[in-house]
Amino acid sequence: MGLVDEDDEEDGSENEESEKEDHVVERTFNFIGELTVLVDYDVIQKYVFAMQHPVLAKDCDVLLMTSSFFKRVFFQFKQPWVFFQLEYLSAFEAFLRKNKSNNVLMNGVQSARALTPLDRKLETVNNMLGEIISAIASKFVTIQAENPFMAIEALFRF
Repeated sequence: MGLVDEDDEEDGSENEESEKEDHVVERTFNFIGELTVLVDYDVIQKYVFAMQHPVLAKDCDVLLMTSSFFKRVFFQFKQPWVFFQLEYLSAFEAFLRKNKSNNVLMNGVQSARALTPLDRKLETVNNMLGEIISAIASKFVTIQAENPFMAIEALFRF
């Protein structure tokens, strides 16, 4: 009635295991596909926070990592749209205006030259990040010229 041979149970479990093993498919690593998971508003927000933080903004390594990530998202992943948020654009504008004067005549007086090697490295990294931020802003202006609703879309996350 309810008698089951122990050998039959073992054969059944082996068949189930072999069926599970047959369904394993190897796939090739898609570098861009895997890393685009990082292209997210929350991730970008953390980088922008680090860029604005008074202590972290003076750390060359943090700024270099921020610059590298922004560069990768913009040029390699080709997804600049993630930066087109009002809070990010205003942070970028503040970064580009940092240590700048509205008066052209005062720019030379207010400019502080890097004296130590660390200051020179920080200045170089700031310039690198500034170039990437300028490219992002330029792309936003270009797209806005084609799509006048882009300014409205910058208020919302999609």
